[in-house]
Amino acid sequence: MKKVGPQLSRLYQGTFLFGLACGSSIALTSLYLDGKGFSKEQIGTLALFFAAGLVLFALPVGVILRRFSGKRTLTVMLLGYAFCVGAFPFMDSYSSIAGIRFLDGVFSVGVWVSSETLLLSRADKEHKAYLTSLYAVWLASGYVVGPLLAMGIVKVLPIEHAFLIAGAFGLISSLYLGLRLPPDAPGAHAHGTDSVAADASNGDAAEHGAVESSAAGKPQLSAAS
Repeated sequence: MKKVGPQLSRLYQGTFLFGLACGSSIALTSLYLDGKGFSKEQIGTLALFFAAGLVLFALPVGVILRRFSGKRTLTVMLLGYAFCVGAFPFMDSYSSIAGIRFLDGVFSVGVWVSSETLLLSRADKEHKAYLTSLYAVWLASGYVVGPLLAMGIVKVLPIEHAFLIAGAFGLISSLYLGLRLPPDAPGAHAHGTDSVAADASNGDAAEHGAVESSAAGKPQLSAAS
């Protein structure tokens, strides 16, 4: 079993923080919207806007990766995701919430594609499957711990503060990876980003949509971000 190097270890740690943010916000979403008086139908349809952001941005993010590098793309997408989570409880109307959910999908798929592209560019062919599995484990761990943490936070703080804390996890992840990951190797993303993005549009959107559709009921765990 190959030992994970420091670069991938840092990527996994940042991924766990992102998973914490995702898991926390998903657990809080239905509670917040229900408290604001939105119907179950309205809460459920918000998943469509999230999924639309995922699908529509999945392929363009490959072009952005080649233009600006994986590290830059990842850190900016994490910043955008942190903003969406932190801004969510300050959206009052259905249209503004739908807009922020769409942007949430855009930045989420951007994080997914850029982080996996970085992972694959730093992994040798023999261990790609193993290292990708570790990425899924770290991400899923954040999804598991996040809701538990969120439920503890809302017992002592207003739910708006819990969203801000979830957004802070995304911000910390962006700053950590921006400071600790080395620059991309020249030409590292000349090939392969489109296939990762295509996988995101076909698989990640469905998996995220399954999680988001739980906003009308009990939050569920997604193992693939």
